[in-house]
This record gives sequence, C-alpha cells and structure tokens, in this order.
Amino acid sequence: MFLPLAVCLLPGFLAAQQTRDVQRAPTVTGTASVTGTATTDEQVPQPVKRARVELSAEGRAPVTEFTDDRGRFTFSRVPAGRYTLVVSKPGFVRMTYGARRPDRPGTPITVNDNQQVSDLAIRIPRGAVITGTIRDESGQAAPGIGVRVMQYRTVNGERTLAPAPAANGADTTDDLGAYRLYGLPAGDYVVTATPRLLAASDIRQITPSDIQSAQQAMQQGAGINAGQAPRPDPTTVTYAPVFYPGTTNAGSAATVTVAAGEERAGVDLSLQLVRTARIEGTVVTPNGVPPQTAQLFLVPRTAAAGLPAMVSFNRIAVGPDGKFSYPGVAPGQYTVSARIGMVPVNFASGDGRVAMVQGMIQPFPGETGPGVEGRGRNATAPSALWAMADVSVDGQNVTGLVLNMQPGLSIPGRIVVEPVGVEAPDDLSRARVSLAPGGSGGLMIGVGGSPTAVDRSGRFTLADVTPGKYRVNAQLSTPEANWTVKSAMLNGRDSLDFPVDIGPNDRSGEAVVTFTNRTQEVSGTLSDATGRPAPDFTIVVFPADKNYWLSSRRIRTARPDTNGRFTVANLPAGDYRIAALIDIAPGDQSDPAFLEQIVPASVVFSVHEGEKKVQDIRIAGSGDISPSGS
Repeated sequence: MFLPLAVCLLPGFLAAQQTRDVQRAPTVTGTASVTGTATTDEQVPQPVKRARVELSAEGRAPVTEFTDDRGRFTFSRVPAGRYTLVVSKPGFVRMTYGARRPDRPGTPITVNDNQQVSDLAIRIPRGAVITGTIRDESGQAAPGIGVRVMQYRTVNGERTLAPAPAANGADTTDDLGAYRLYGLPAGDYVVTATPRLLAASDIRQITPSDIQSAQQAMQQGAGINAGQAPRPDPTTVTYAPVFYPGTTNAGSAATVTVAAGEERAGVDLSLQLVRTARIEGTVVTPNGVPPQTAQLFLVPRTAAAGLPAMVSFNRIAVGPDGKFSYPGVAPGQYTVSARIGMVPVNFASGDGRVAMVQGMIQPFPGETGPGVEGRGRNATAPSALWAMADVSVDGQNVTGLVLNMQPGLSIPGRIVVEPVGVEAPDDLSRARVSLAPGGSGGLMIGVGGSPTAVDRSGRFTLADVTPGKYRVNAQLSTPEANWTVKSAMLNGRDSLDFPVDIGPNDRSGEAVVTFTNRTQEVSGTLSDATGRPAPDFTIVVFPADKNYWLSSRRIRTARPDTNGRFTVANLPAGDYRIAALIDIAPGDQSDPAFLEQIVPASVVFSVHEGEKKVQDIRIAGSGDISPSGS
C-alpha cells in the first residue's frame, strides 16, 4: 500500500569535491543528548519497561540503553551526527523510530553539538504468535522439525517467498511436535515445515507385496528361489518440505493472517513422503585424466521458495569406469555437474542469495595447485574441466546420463582508468577482478573464488568460466585516489546493471572494467506545502528509462532526517525520476509494476558524471507540479 504525492522541484546544483573516508576512533563522545519514551501501540498506550534501545550512526559502534519503569530512555554525551534509533523487546515487534510499520525504514535523527534532542516518542506493537503441531505421515508427533514463516516479496522484479523478519520462540518442534513463534509483526505469512531428511537420503517403503513376499520366504525357509523372477527395485521415499495447510507446492500454500498481539493457534501440518529416484550416469574425461578425480554436484535449478538450497557436495564417488549413481533424489528439476580442478563452487539460490559451498576440489594427480604445470601423466591436461546436464526427476529412475568433461572458457580483459584531477596509476596490478553468479538459480563452478590477478598494464584473464549468468566484480585501491567501478562490460552489456549470459562456446571478446574517481550524488530537502520539514515520507529515485528498472544500483530509496534532508550517494550518471511516497513496502522499488504506478507522481531530472546535485522537493498541496517550487 502506498500513496504517491505530487512534488515540485527547486533546481539547484552544489559543486563539492569528493571526500575521503575518515578512520574513526572506536569510542567517540560528544556534548549532545537524546531522550525519549517507548510505549505500546495500543488505544491506551502503556510504558514498555526494560526494552532495549539502540542508537547507531554510520562508522560508529552502536550505543545501547534500556528503558526504565516509565518507558523512558536517555543517551548522554552523544557526538554530533545522523542517527538511527531502534527499540526491541521479546514479545514485541522491533521498531525503528519514524517507521510507519515494522518492516519500513525509519527517520534518521540529526544531532548537533550541545543539542538536547528530547521527547522522542516511539510506539512498538505487541508481537503476534503462530503456534501449532507437526505430525508425521502416521499421525505421530514429529519432534525436531524446523518451522519457518515467510512472506511474499518482490525480488529482481518477481514476486517470491522470502524469509520473514526473525521471530522469537521455538522454530523447532519439541517432543510433542509443537512449535511456537512469537514477536511477529502483523501481516500475512506462509508457514512451512522442513524435515531434516532431505537431499540424497531416502527411506525404503515397505509395501504389502514386500510383506507378502517376506511371509512366503519365511514359510519356505529360504529366500527367492533361483527360478523365481527377480523382484523389482524397492520403492524409496523421503520427506518433502510441506506448506500450510498441507501441500508440497509453495504456490498452493495458504497464508496465515495475524493482527498485532494476536495468537493464532492450530496452524498444524502433517509431513508427507514423496517417491525418490536414482540418477545414474557416466563421466567421460579426456585421455590420461582418471574419471574418479571428478567431483559431482547435484543442485536444484531453483531452490524451493524461501528455503535454503540443498547442495549434495562430495556425497558420492565416481568409479574408475566413470560410473556414478545418486540415490534418494526427490522430484524436481536439477543440474548435475562434474568438476576437475582446484576452484571453489558457488550456488545462486532461488531468492538471489549466493552461498559458497565450502571445500576445495582436488587437483589432477601430479599437480600442486591451480594454474601449475602438470607433472607426470597429466602434464598436458588443462587446468580445469567441467560438465553439466539438466535433469527432471518425477519418481522414476534416470539412467544413461553422460557428462562429457571439457575445458572451461577463458575470457581476456583489461582495465581502463578515467582519472579527473589526479594522475592515473602507473601500476594496475593492485586491481582485483572476479566473476560472481548473476542469476536467480543454478550452479556456478569455476568462478567466484580468489580474484583474478591483474598485470601492471591492467590486463587479466578470467579462466575456467562455465556457462551461466554472471556479474563482474572489481576493486582498485591506489594512493592516487578512491576509485569506483563505472562500468564492467562483458559481451557488450554492463554487468553492473544486467547479468550477462556466457554460453558453452562463447568467444565474443574481452571484458572491459572502467574505474573512475568521480562519483555522483543527489541530495536535497523534503518539505510540506508550508515549507516545514516532512521527514515521514520515503524518497524513491529510479531510472527514467524503463529498461533499467531491474538494475538495483540505479533504484534507491532514502528517508529524510528530522530536518527533512536526504542524500542518495554513489548514483550512476543518467536520467532519473524522483517521487515522495507516504508508504512503501520492502521490495516494491524493484517491482516494475509498482514503478509504473508512481511515474505520474514523479519528476524527471538528470545527474551528470561527477555531479553533486541538490534537488529540493516540496509536497504541493494542490497536487500540481511546478518547476518554480511556488
């Protein structure tokens, strides 16, 4: 829910030189004070006793105090600065000063020397409770089952389930199968139970025919006779994540709605068994490379909504003949990958988060590490080999999978430096360049570990690159200036804005990373129709070009401080729109449909390279937009 406000612009420009980060002392004292009161968010507010109050500023260690019996708190000897104030207590919802809702950004508090900031009032709602019982497939209590609550969010332009703000209480069932999650903000939740028995583990399911066969064998006093037909493979099953009210499909899950302070009981779930299967195949390596040196990875192509991806790492071995078999694979879409070399592995989960699978892959026999000259029988072997195949599992065994190992790609690259007011560095070997997963699912092998070395002239090579979507990460630190990455071109696209697809046989040219010591910034003051500061709104800055609406670095939100001032730093040069909203939910700014709605309530402005632009905003009572600010 949001309410866009018409704004008028007071144009202005501020020339300012870039400031360097200053190393701050661990403890800083000042001459100001901050006091306030924490009360319940009820019709008749009550003091919140012994609540934890945290006052923090960027670059400084947070300071903590506790409320007294009247809900009062005081911070003394506070240095001048811009602060965030947060209040929390078990059973209540964590709240930031100035936030309209628990999951919204708060209002920064500006403190000057010798100032007494007093009578800050913050109301914190009582947390809601969701409780229930988890039972197994036979109706018995299921202890030790993990229970999570999730909410829908917009991630990379797509509506998906994401973990909800951390709840207090037992998120694992007790001996009676019961769980209790408390301290939840009011809202809609999806509840899921995740058994521990997942990924490459299974249970043999005993069927009536198995029992009958066993009884016949006991009566005959022997096993299956030689003349009998062989018994079919046993049916194997595993527990699947289950969503309330009782489905393994996240899209069919029902939401549980709770109000502030409400206790919702009876959110019960029954675990479900799903049929598993085996994935069998063969790893084929070049001459002289033993297949058993390959490491295998079985990864879901997209993680279950909001759940951690189950990565089967180093669970099975490849035989000398190249044969392998993955048992107990639950239904789903997977990628089976093989790797020979000495490079870490990255997995990009379904919600865009990247997790490093810990462990190093063994080098070829006779090698001492990555990039070394091979010795003995593998002297001519490449530094790394890879193979991957997509597999669909529906409860039936998958056989005959062939993984043909091949060398990774090598992408040449160079660094370009665009200095302004300083000399360009003579030695660019301090730069570091690496690839990172840029997709929303899939296994990335061969990249993401140690940064690629850069020579003095700025040349580098991204080696052992496997197919997938990537972004280029780069850093440069020299005495001449503070350098930022202006662009990272790969295959004709700026990977800072959009992930770049690398195909199996991609030979499209070099990567070009451009550094500059110029940065852009937009700052200003938000005021109401009478000219007074309006700190209770959220500033949204987004590209004027819709093609960039999925570029996270070009979409920013900011809350004005208590004086109405706001700043959006490190914004790429370009054309933008700016709007003032009375409310914005997390993730809305990355939803193209949401941005489309607020276009009529926004105004276009431009930021040029190196510009520090002042753009004051006034909320027009008439709803009209006037460039004069009148």
